[in-house]
Amino acid sequence: MSKEQRLEEFVRLSPAGGHKDARRSIMDVPVGYLHGRNISVANMIDVADQSIGLPLRQHFHLNYGEVFVLGRGNGELYVRAVAPGEKNAIKPEIVVAQDIPIGYEQGLEGVSTKLSLDWQDPQKRIVRVTPGIAHTFVLSPGSLLIPFLVDAPTGFNPHDSKNYVPFPLV
Repeated sequence: MSKEQRLEEFVRLSPAGGHKDARRSIMDVPVGYLHGRNISVANMIDVADQSIGLPLRQHFHLNYGEVFVLGRGNGELYVRAVAPGEKNAIKPEIVVAQDIPIGYEQGLEGVSTKLSLDWQDPQKRIVRVTPGIAHTFVLSPGSLLIPFLVDAPTGFNPHDSKNYVPFPLV
C-alpha cells in the first residue's frame, strides 16, 4: 500500500450504520471512537449555487480535529500530512513549526493526496482530519458540508487564530 493510500485510509471514515424507508434515509456518523471527548457541530457550510469552485478551509489544526460529513453535493478534498519545518509550496513564507502536534501515523510526513467526495456514496461522504493534516475542500455549487469539532481542549474558542495555521494546498 502506498503512503498516499495509507493517508487516504486514515482520513476516510465509513458510515457506522443507518437505515432507509419510504420517508427518509438515516446515516449514522462514526463518532463512537470519540465517546467521552469534547464533540460539537461547529457549523454548516452551504456552498452558494453560483460558486466557481473556490477552495475552502486551507489550513491545519494544532490542538483539535474535525470530522466532516458531506450533506449534499460532491467535490474534492486535498489533504497533506504536514512535516515539521516544511515550507508551504504555494506560500513559501508559511513555515510549519518544528514542535507541532502530530495526529497522524508516523512515516506519513509530507504525503499529500486528493480524495473525491460524493454525498450519494456512503464511502465518500465522511472524512476526518487530525492535528497536522492540512485540508482544502473544493466543492460543487449547492454542496452542504457539516464539520464536527473533536478533541477540542477545555475553554476552546474556534475563532482563535492560534488554534490553526493557514496552509493552502490549491
